[in-house]
Amino acid sequence: MGWKTDLSAKAGALRYAEDARRAFAEVRRQADYAVRNLPSNRDLLTYAQHHHFGARAAA
Repeated sequence: MGWKTDLSAKAGALRYAEDARRAFAEVRRQADYAVRNLPSNRDLLTYAQHHHFGARAAA
């Protein structure tokens, strides 16, 4: 049909698209690392209970 798409009105919004992709990829990388390396909530609570986390010092 010969129509040309004019994206000039969106140029400002698209300017940082690659930066956003890199930033989201970094967030995914850090989240994957955390999932692989941090203890489960149950393991953390069990550890805290056995090591008296939150226990008040004797007066």
